[in-house]
Amino acid sequence: GINLEIIEGKEEAEILYATQIAGQLTPNRPYLYIDVGGGSTEISVFHDEAIHASKSFKIGTIRLLNKMVKKEVWNEMETWVKSETQNFQGLSSIGTGGNISKIFKMNGLPKGQPLPFVNIVHLYDEIKSISYEDRIRHYDMKPDRADVIIPASDIYMRVMTWAKSPQIYVPKVVDDGGSEEENDDESCNEKKLREKNGNDGAGDDDDDDDVKMQDDEDEQEPSDDEGDSHQSDAVDDGN
Repeated sequence: GINLEIIEGKEEAEILYATQIAGQLTPNRPYLYIDVGGGSTEISVFHDEAIHASKSFKIGTIRLLNKMVKKEVWNEMETWVKSETQNFQGLSSIGTGGNISKIFKMNGLPKGQPLPFVNIVHLYDEIKSISYEDRIRHYDMKPDRADVIIPASDIYMRVMTWAKSPQIYVPKVVDDGGSEEENDDESCNEKKLREKNGNDGAGDDDDDDDVKMQDDEDEQEPSDDEGDSHQSDAVDDGN
């Protein structure tokens, strides 16, 4: 039979960086790796082609859609990102997965070119201002992408703002067969989370624990005003 091994987020980031991403980026430069999922977000700081720090936070697209993220978790993520990136100036980010790939594609940039932070902010404002149905119709989005792309963008913008990262690279990831993925793994995982929880909640990407909806106000995501604070604190565009 086939033996399957579950790997931790940090180890996954190391493998992905070493086998798929490192060759597409400048050696010996620090990078901030952001992996946004349905139930959690993995953040890693790479320096000298090795992981300097890595941590997973229970903030994901499905959790945000269902207002299941505590303010304390946002604060924890912010404190960690600022602490681990404070010594790196002009830190470029790396993003993989369906949401950031769709954002990159919608910006119409050439492959290999970094996506400026301000472009993400402008697109976020644009797609947030229209309905779910219009996102599908106008931007050719799949139904399970049209809702999660908003909270995913929010996470990317917050993390990049805290790290003062002016741009993000969205490298193409090659599967075992040697072809370029469509980067829909993230969307598939989010769909599985919906099915697992009956559309009422979000399980963690890394474990089998079910997460139930909470009525406590502390479980709610920050308000729109607080959630959009990263826009007024946007980092400067540049390399």
